[in-house]
Amino acid sequence: MTYSQAVRPLTAKASILANTRLLLNRDNDMGVNHGVTNELAKVFAEVGGVSADEDINDWCNADLGAGVAISPILAAKCLRETLRTQLFIKGVYDCLSEMVGAKKSINIVYAGTGPYGCLLLPLLVLFPQSSIRVWLIDIHQENIDSIEKIVRELEIEDQIAVIEKCDATQWHPSENVKFDLILSETMTALLGTEPQVAIFAHLQRFLSDGGVLIPQQIVLSSKLMPFESSKKQALSLGDFFCLNKKTAEEIADGDVSRLQGHITLPKPLSSFDYQTISFFTDIHVFGSHQLSQHQCSLNTPISYCGLKLEPGGLVHFHYLLNARPKFEFTFPIETMGEPIPSIEELGSIEFPGVKRFWHKSRLAGEGRGDRKTTEKELSREMDMLAHFGKKYQDALYYICHFKPEFHEFERWLLSEDE
Repeated sequence: MTYSQAVRPLTAKASILANTRLLLNRDNDMGVNHGVTNELAKVFAEVGGVSADEDINDWCNADLGAGVAISPILAAKCLRETLRTQLFIKGVYDCLSEMVGAKKSINIVYAGTGPYGCLLLPLLVLFPQSSIRVWLIDIHQENIDSIEKIVRELEIEDQIAVIEKCDATQWHPSENVKFDLILSETMTALLGTEPQVAIFAHLQRFLSDGGVLIPQQIVLSSKLMPFESSKKQALSLGDFFCLNKKTAEEIADGDVSRLQGHITLPKPLSSFDYQTISFFTDIHVFGSHQLSQHQCSLNTPISYCGLKLEPGGLVHFHYLLNARPKFEFTFPIETMGEPIPSIEELGSIEFPGVKRFWHKSRLAGEGRGDRKTTEKELSREMDMLAHFGKKYQDALYYICHFKPEFHEFERWLLSEDE
């Protein structure tokens, strides 16, 4: 027997299981495990017929009443986000392990399977003697066709109750059944665009007593971020929303109070140092398995920059539960309500016109400047700035871009830096 005859390539099923076990047993490390998720994507594509390497322009999203169901090709690409895949698989595995030891039978809904069902289907093979029944739901026929092939390849037909093409935000089981686990990963950062909130709000009514949602919690928080060159630290503004079983039930009952509210800014607050608010998405998959900042696209911070924030002001938020779900924010912008100073009104450096120029330039940066007054006083203000060794355009840029307080502008005027 030759070596090539003795060492045969792994079957698709064996390859899927081997790589799934690697993700379960290895530390969470994107660099170490990237090849594992790439191999999984390759084998799933060969079996199911949907490849992550295909042109995304050849596939369409599905517009639902409560969000966008991304196309099969985009869903396939999600598998290649290594930490995202690894931590979800570990979380689902731990959840199943707990349930198998405590329950005689386990009913599971997997809503939004994508083309591979990779967060659950390979794990079913690892629990062959358990009484697990799974309902698989997706809106795309291409995903349904692929899932059916993967189920056959993994030889788990006996554990599958239903494979159904359906909008998960409208789905009802055809039989009177309660579910021990509802699994759905249908989201983007800050719970935008996709229907994660609507799916959990709808499906939670079918949970058994003690039933589990995965992810267990999606926590949204915010921070004030300093300029990169600043030595200041980010200021946490705390959590402002959490999607879990309790809030999903409240939303389903028509209580949307948690989907709106406000975040209080600190006072005092340097609106010069802090002009950016960043929003963060942390995902508690199950138990100790969590995804946080920059670990995958779901954790990408969303930032609003160049804000002249009012110290102690309120950032109002509300979540749109519609075909394009998202959080919208209204920021408390500091305004200059006092009249424009006269030329004679002096600051600490006691030079005529400095405070007037600063105030007018601030208004111009907010789109509230007076062109005629600016043109009339341009020559005098250029001479004034030249006295401090500054150019007019540099001073205007500094005020409009950095929005300094008056004492900060005076300090800049006296500095030797251009």
